[in-house]
Amino acid sequence: MRRILITTILVLCAICGMKAQSDTVTVHVDGTTSLESLMEGVWEQGGECLRLTGTPTEEDISYLKGKFANGRFNIYDLRHFELKRIPDRFFTELNYTTIILPKCLEYIGKRAFDA
Repeated sequence: MRRILITTILVLCAICGMKAQSDTVTVHVDGTTSLESLMEGVWEQGGECLRLTGTPTEEDISYLKGKFANGRFNIYDLRHFELKRIPDRFFTELNYTTIILPKCLEYIGKRAFDA
């Protein structure tokens, strides 16, 4: 009986772990393709978490400005996104959303999180 219980718990943990991984969409910017083309269809797809990684260009940052409110994500993970400056009004109209800021962040613009 104990083995069955332990096996059942392990199987349930594995299923929950797979579900959590499938709810995260990761987009990596490497400079060869614009972020706009990489994000095609991602905003509509939605999920629990959108994870952006890599080094964005100025065009990529301009593209992102204000786009977060259009997405269907609860968490925006920018931890490994090489974004040193967050421009003014970058995150707008976000309610009940978690934003994980980049590690390399040096500056946050005025009213960057304007709701």
